[in-house]
Amino acid sequence: MALGDFRPIGPDDLFDMEYWSLEQAKLSKAVPKRFAGHVIAVTGGTGGIGFAIAQAFAAQGASNAILDKDPRADEVPATIGPNALGIVTDLTSAGGPQDALRTVVARFGGLDILVSNAGNAIPGNIVTMDEETIRASFELNVFAHLRLAREAARIFEQQGIGGQLLFNVSKQAVNPGRD
Repeated sequence: MALGDFRPIGPDDLFDMEYWSLEQAKLSKAVPKRFAGHVIAVTGGTGGIGFAIAQAFAAQGASNAILDKDPRADEVPATIGPNALGIVTDLTSAGGPQDALRTVVARFGGLDILVSNAGNAIPGNIVTMDEETIRASFELNVFAHLRLAREAARIFEQQGIGGQLLFNVSKQAVNPGRD
């Protein structure tokens, strides 16, 4: 015979051959996670609500980008999962929100959901609080959300598949309460 003789597979390969079809059947029944294949950007994601949001999306299979001014943003991905990216950025700086979202697109190939969560409630009396503090509050609590939404909308339009904007803004940010 020109090709050689018959030799059966060895015991090491026999297990793989016998059980491969069973493994395939098991895998075909797996239900994909709700956000598998989605890219989520979460601002204010180093702690509290933003971190919990990123964790929840990751548990449902999403790729996450954590945007925060806190330098710990670089460390957060290790606690969320393999498909996470930390971006240290000042959302109140000129171009900060745009640059951050462009970094997300460059890394993951797109953006599906923006969770605009970063914010800060600065307590004080409106009569005595200096205007610089009030302006800083509005830069983060209003204008940063606007810049992020505009850039995300541009990305969604370029992608041609839509997207979602989710805003988490406390009334405390613009109405800190008594005094």
